[in-house]
Amino acid sequence: MEKGTEEESERGKPAEVQLPKSVDSGDIVLFNRRCTSMPPYGAAICIVAKFFSNSKWDHVGIVVRDPDSKQLFFLEADLGGVKLRKLSDRVTKSNSHDIAVRRLSAMRTDEFRRQLWNFAQQMTGRPYETGSGLLQAAQAVFDPLTKQERERLHALLIEKKEQLTDIQRELDNAVLTTYQRRVLLAERTRVTRNVEILSARLNEVIESERPVSTKRMRREDDLARVFCSELVAASYQRLKLLEPYPRADSYTPRDFCSDPAASLKLLDRNRLSRELYLRRDGKIVSDNSDGSRKNVETGQTPSKESLNVLRKVLKRSPIAYEIPDLYKRLEFLKSFRSVVVDPGDVIFEQGEYGNQLYILESGAVDRFISKDNGPPILVSSLGPHTSFGMTAFMYPTPRTSTTRATERSVLWTVDRPTFENYRDEREASQILSSAEQRQLRKTLEEHFLFRSLDRIGPSELNLFFKLKFRAGEEIFHQGDAHDNFYILSTGECERHISHPKSKGSSDDRQSEGSGSLAKTIFPGESFGELGLMYNSRRSATIRARTDVECWAINAEGFHRLHLGGGARYLQAVFQKNASVKLDGKLYATPKDFLKFANVDTFPEEDRERLSRLLISLVTSNRKADESDNGKVLIDFWEFVRFDIVLNQPNAEAEFGFRLADRNNSGFIDAEELMSLLNEYKDIDEEAGKMLSSFQFLSNLFGRDGSHAISYKEYCKLPLGSILPGQFRRVRLRSCFETCGGPLEILPSLPYSCLVCLPSPLFAGRARQLAPRRPWWRSACPFSLAPLSYLLGS
Repeated sequence: MEKGTEEESERGKPAEVQLPKSVDSGDIVLFNRRCTSMPPYGAAICIVAKFFSNSKWDHVGIVVRDPDSKQLFFLEADLGGVKLRKLSDRVTKSNSHDIAVRRLSAMRTDEFRRQLWNFAQQMTGRPYETGSGLLQAAQAVFDPLTKQERERLHALLIEKKEQLTDIQRELDNAVLTTYQRRVLLAERTRVTRNVEILSARLNEVIESERPVSTKRMRREDDLARVFCSELVAASYQRLKLLEPYPRADSYTPRDFCSDPAASLKLLDRNRLSRELYLRRDGKIVSDNSDGSRKNVETGQTPSKESLNVLRKVLKRSPIAYEIPDLYKRLEFLKSFRSVVVDPGDVIFEQGEYGNQLYILESGAVDRFISKDNGPPILVSSLGPHTSFGMTAFMYPTPRTSTTRATERSVLWTVDRPTFENYRDEREASQILSSAEQRQLRKTLEEHFLFRSLDRIGPSELNLFFKLKFRAGEEIFHQGDAHDNFYILSTGECERHISHPKSKGSSDDRQSEGSGSLAKTIFPGESFGELGLMYNSRRSATIRARTDVECWAINAEGFHRLHLGGGARYLQAVFQKNASVKLDGKLYATPKDFLKFANVDTFPEEDRERLSRLLISLVTSNRKADESDNGKVLIDFWEFVRFDIVLNQPNAEAEFGFRLADRNNSGFIDAEELMSLLNEYKDIDEEAGKMLSSFQFLSNLFGRDGSHAISYKEYCKLPLGSILPGQFRRVRLRSCFETCGGPLEILPSLPYSCLVCLPSPLFAGRARQLAPRRPWWRSACPFSLAPLSYLLGS
């Protein structure tokens, strides 16, 4: 541990150490001194600490920012007691062989900084603890099993508490289907029990860990005398970044380094960065970056490569509408200037006045939103070729989020006055016309994500903007960072998904850009919402089949409406059932997925048929070929899309059409229907009759069989005109909503079979209600019988 104020180097004034730009309250600084260069008493403590902890680091302190003057100070405990010094002076005058900073990932609010500053004022001047530190270090050697058990239990406890927090947050805020909510409630019960068991066991270990004499020497909250790592641990405990147990005096400097054996487990998924060396092997380190984009510095004009990035990003933003002239827009791009930020740099904070737009060329940033003065919550992680700060840039509103770099990043920025010089001057300031707003409002009122909104008025509609894409143009690619959520206004799009090949196949990976057609998207349908809901990369490629127009809302507008995210914890539950791992990702086989869906709860007489149907719908009729070794691999996103559609009012018609549309073209032709009927003829006598009826097929597809049935035509066809009897059954969910029913069975089944419950009363009510209610609320004549089991959820 370092002694007092260190003397300057004999060679004169030491060279100034360069601190990372955004060092802030809560970051820590580690020191490695040559113990032999210290005074005898300090050298003895240094040698013993390094020997027992098996670490080169012998001293640690914490950065504190004065909330008034904004100056950075360094809080540490050395042989002279607890001291608060200017950070720059402290690291520059240090004779340590190595000095490194570790950045804290937590958002530093004004309240956070003031709380740490007040704690530093309370601790300054307190004497140094010389005995306890040696006792703790020695115990790690003489009683290693107890310490290892404590650290193991503590790590598990932190992990389970984080899971519990995630589950509760999703139950409170996420957009959940009935099945998803049921799964999360069951997981909450299970994890809560695990937390109780681990807490009890950890308390037992803590009580037996120290000798009785040590327990009597110091109380848990006794900070009258502290050593360096105890002071840092106590600071983190005061900020609620560390659990009260283990006690602050049980930590050593080694626990604050990036050694995998270190026992530091911060709460709320906060982390410390890797060591950013200020001095290494006695030499000053001037650059801690990873070497990426070293040729770009702040204030530069965009290169040809950067201009291409800016052009592509702005094409998917309101800027494309506000500056429709292509040549004027290209000139506008030249007005951007570069900004290079380091990990932890805060680009702007929620509530600030926004005057600049940012485009991320390389690196990554996180967006945090604080609701009702609560703690900042991570809502999205943005990757290269995305924009942020658009809402405050376009409209005179404060920043809706706090944005912080998570790695060294190159940004391009432009201010609003420059934008106004290029903006197209029009009398109508609305991005969408009144007619477009009425059409959009009607579409949003029927969309599952917008049902939670009390109203959809002009302020909500103005967050949307219009985008156009030409036939064949790729709107986004599978694996891209998410940017917008889209609703198709006119035209048709295709969803393509690249699926992994199982190991041992002749082609382990599909070629770049390839992918099977999973769905045809028509006007009124949406795409791109999963990336924003789950803060994930694009799970599919969307390509325009014809010239299209879309309504789009970016991530900032999406979260400004507080639409809620998806059940991200559900992904962990899904992965527990997945047995195939390819390139670090988990996939479920059909057997895995059927187990996840609890198909054993389905009636035995329909189980095999229902299982086959379920796999066909989840995988969009995707078939395994020989190169897949007979396996169809299912990812989490396929399940989520299926579960979302399953809970829509028109789910039965949607799934019935999907099943017959074997190639996902958006149309059913004669060959596809004959293939479906042929597959079911052995279990449905009517399917065989339809298949052999030339008149039936001729009426649907014409004498030459060239006609194809669209989804709209499909929904207008009369009962029994296209699907056989095994595919048709009256749906009773709406009847249960009206007249009641045995809904108490729902929690026991993932997709309950309400239709199969024997009840003449409900069947009678269904027949009575059907003529007076829309078909999608009481009876769907084109539904599939097995789907009735699923729709009960």
